[in-house]
Amino acid sequence: MNKQRILNPRPSGTREVSKKFLIMVEGTTEYNYFRRFVKRNSKLKVKPLQSKRRDAVSIAEACVKRSEEYGISKKDGDRSAVVYDVDQNTGDSISKSEEICKRNGAEMYISNPSFECWLLMHFQDVGGGCTQDSLEDSLTVVLGCRYEKSNEINGKIDDTKIREAISRSSKRICIREKRNMDCLKTYPSSTLHFLVGDILDP
Repeated sequence: MNKQRILNPRPSGTREVSKKFLIMVEGTTEYNYFRRFVKRNSKLKVKPLQSKRRDAVSIAEACVKRSEEYGISKKDGDRSAVVYDVDQNTGDSISKSEEICKRNGAEMYISNPSFECWLLMHFQDVGGGCTQDSLEDSLTVVLGCRYEKSNEINGKIDDTKIREAISRSSKRICIREKRNMDCLKTYPSSTLHFLVGDILDP
């Protein structure tokens, strides 16, 4: 009598189906930057925030709403993250924003003062005395023409540059759990190395 063949539903050597990963961003520059990673993972979605108000609490609330619309479920292994700039937000409002995100299973990543800080880290260390204007001036030098909030800077950024940015940023903010509050205390800085690192090395 022939033995019945037992089928393994997940053959050895195969990977689990990747979970949904939604990244919500505040601006066009951020959207263009994170879109590069969609080619690496078809489950990754990058969407602009749908919120007329740009205060930290409204951004968090918009993130939670968008996550629900896309059926993101942390218990199923899905992830949602929101990316925004500190700008004029106070420490108290950013703390409340983080509480809203955590309570609803979302992640929050910020740059202080702006996303340009993270972009410049792809090319050089960012000193403590810089301003938003000097960040943009330095990016102009890197780009070879006037820096605008557009897609042009992405042509200068490859995986090597991304890993350099992760390395530079991690020297300023090194504890993931305290990242956003530490970012507020460290000018300039960014917590995006944690998120981008996860995308590069899932």
